[in-house]
Amino acid sequence: MSILKRFTDIMSANMNALLDKCEDPSKMVDQILRNLNEDLGKVKAETAAVMAEEIRSKRELAECTQEVNKLLTYAKRAVEAGNDDDARLFLSKKATLVEKQQTLEQKVQMASENARKMRQMHDKLVSEINDLNDTIIHAIRQVQKKAMEKNIDIAENDAKQYIVVKIGNEQYGIDISYVDNIVRMQKITRVPRVQNFFKGIINLRGEIVPVMSLRIRMELEEDVFTNASRIIILKIEQQGALGIIVDEVKEVVTLGADQIDKVAYNKKVDKDTFINGIGKNGEELISLFNINSIIGEEIE
Repeated sequence: MSILKRFTDIMSANMNALLDKCEDPSKMVDQILRNLNEDLGKVKAETAAVMAEEIRSKRELAECTQEVNKLLTYAKRAVEAGNDDDARLFLSKKATLVEKQQTLEQKVQMASENARKMRQMHDKLVSEINDLNDTIIHAIRQVQKKAMEKNIDIAENDAKQYIVVKIGNEQYGIDISYVDNIVRMQKITRVPRVQNFFKGIINLRGEIVPVMSLRIRMELEEDVFTNASRIIILKIEQQGALGIIVDEVKEVVTLGADQIDKVAYNKKVDKDTFINGIGKNGEELISLFNINSIIGEEIE
């Protein structure tokens, strides 16, 4: 199955139905995203190879054109010097190179078109993988709601699901039960006389949602927005919606109680209370956010 065919099948699938039938939705989601990222890696490698071929073709054409012009100059000089035989020899070589030049022009045209298509495919896959990531997270939320409606008892020590995000070079986990939606970066309208970590407000389908910079809240450097930047919309009971800015949304993981280490912190130091545990996902460590502590000043 081709990369594009496989990707199209995933995009057209009913994620809610797939997750409903799956015993461990987070593992399924993780595998889907891993496969897609592997496919994206193959597309990147092929794109690089096609672009390299385009560069080589253009270089060959430039060298051939330069040689054609050089032979034409030699032929003119030979005629001026009265050396007609030499002039005919130069023109004969030039004619051969002109045929090669025409072939190379077609090669360059084809290589440029292939490179353009590969760049388009790459950009489309990157964009749609990000969209699919958001769709899957939304589907997981729907599955969780259905489970709650069926009164499925979840013991306190059972596994929890976390959305793994990146801020700088570090990974953080957000309890998925707080997450209502994930949206791309959009225009944020500033509001005067608020805390410096409060970036402003956005209009999300008619609802005004305040937006917070986690970087500034955690006393890190200013946000640098990229195509991977996202606003995670949190729904806090009896508090309404709040958006938090992250550098990237990576995946959804399931962590059991035995995979989480509690951390000691100084309650007098505000930012020390932002992390309430360290999750261990294979070889990776994930700092787990204490959402209530992070948004404390917003909901008081």
